[in-house]
Amino acid sequence: MPSPTHLVTVDCFDTAITRALGEPRQVGYVVAERLRRAGVVSTPPEQYVEARERAEHLARRRVGPGRTLDDVARELVALLGLDPDVAPVLVEAEVDAEVLLTRQVPGTASRLARERDRGAQVGFLSDTPLTTDQLRRLLARAGVLDERDLVWTSSELGAEKGEGAAYAAVVADLGGRPGTWRHSGDNHRSDVVMARLSGVRASWAPAGSLTRYERALDRASPATGGVSSLLAGSSRRARLLLAASDADADLAPAATGALGAVVVAYGLWALARADAAGAAAVRVQGSSGAAVALREVLRRLAGATTGVLVLDEGAPGADGAVVVHAPDGDGSGPGLHLVRRASAGATAELPGPAMGAGSRDAGWLRDDVAGTGAEEHEVEAVRLAVSLAAAGTRGPALLAEELAPLVGLLPATARSSGRDVRGGELVQADLRGAVVAACRRLRDDPSADDAAAWARRLPAVVACWPAAARAGAPTWVRPAHDLRRRVGAAAAVARRVGARATVLARGRLGRPGRRRGA
Repeated sequence: MPSPTHLVTVDCFDTAITRALGEPRQVGYVVAERLRRAGVVSTPPEQYVEARERAEHLARRRVGPGRTLDDVARELVALLGLDPDVAPVLVEAEVDAEVLLTRQVPGTASRLARERDRGAQVGFLSDTPLTTDQLRRLLARAGVLDERDLVWTSSELGAEKGEGAAYAAVVADLGGRPGTWRHSGDNHRSDVVMARLSGVRASWAPAGSLTRYERALDRASPATGGVSSLLAGSSRRARLLLAASDADADLAPAATGALGAVVVAYGLWALARADAAGAAAVRVQGSSGAAVALREVLRRLAGATTGVLVLDEGAPGADGAVVVHAPDGDGSGPGLHLVRRASAGATAELPGPAMGAGSRDAGWLRDDVAGTGAEEHEVEAVRLAVSLAAAGTRGPALLAEELAPLVGLLPATARSSGRDVRGGELVQADLRGAVVAACRRLRDDPSADDAAAWARRLPAVVACWPAAARAGAPTWVRPAHDLRRRVGAAAAVARRVGARATVLARGRLGRPGRRRGA
């Protein structure tokens, strides 16, 4: 293969393509469900995910960087006590799941097309147990691969970017170093530091990495059967689309990862409750920004979940319709208030678990605070999020649009309805604890960029949001207690070092010395 004069390579996962869930390990939830439905395994999903991660670790120790999915599957069947003959089935299920979950990072195809038009040889370089053929299948599925592009994987190179050896292996495969070589990726060490040490011009592209809010959602995966990881992945994709499309780009992280997560989880819960009650339709009451956002979310999710109709405001009522009061930040939001239309001109509370008649505080969050791990101050974090959602962004609707095709990939954590839900088991998963965690990050630890963005959009709200005021303030006007805290921490370290030095000196001085010639 002749060495190109101008080579442009990109990392694959979270740079050129991404998955419709959070961390890579969470693919195991989708694989486990596919295998369960096929009757291949009966292992609980959480155990399958842990075993799959352990199997990759063992395969890497045994084979090294050149491990493949076949090597991982051999370790996995041993860990799960399965017949070794099913190993190819596990590999096929994982590749199929990756294909289903693969999405393009917005803008990648057009960016690479421009590079090709300029005469560059485009290549993809990834640390992955996938083979080049398997990876090509994913890249083609996402629409970023041209037939002239080169693809290298650590499994076939026998070398990884993280150790720097992959760059030398590419040179060996090309038969010489390209005249110029530019690489980009989301991992600062593997894609930037090690590339530059190998003589490659490299740039960092971290946009596809999970944000603090998405990581909070992803960490709740064991408690939600992986559903919150789908929410995290959908948030990432919606965030990237929002950032690439309009003036709300600076609001994108919070608009999807916290605000969008609240409204979508809120809507999923409402659909599940309405479906369990046998409702034919739901109607969102009000015309506020939050009501518009919730109506759009319900409309995108209803068809893929329960099949319940979503009525526009003022539309003729349907028999058995349920009225959903949109979150508005005044205290009723976290306690989603559902009303079932019992007859013309009369309404009655829709019964639900631990929901007292006439209580506006009972419902989505407050009916089982202990079950979500939420305390009163964390409910306040959700209130802040729904207040910001009322400002109106496209984040919640985009998140719901990304999530809708994924409904049915995972099982329900609790099934409350005997009706045919058309693959909508996802709506039964309890996402309350996950979204509380994301909202808590927004309230207590906003980034300076988030704080500045929302200060421009909602100055009155941010004025009573102390963490945002601190994060968004210039360094020289931040509260003096931050400086005192840092000085105090440094003084404490100095005291410990001084005390340790004194002890060592005393020990040395107090030790009997040996006389010369003894």
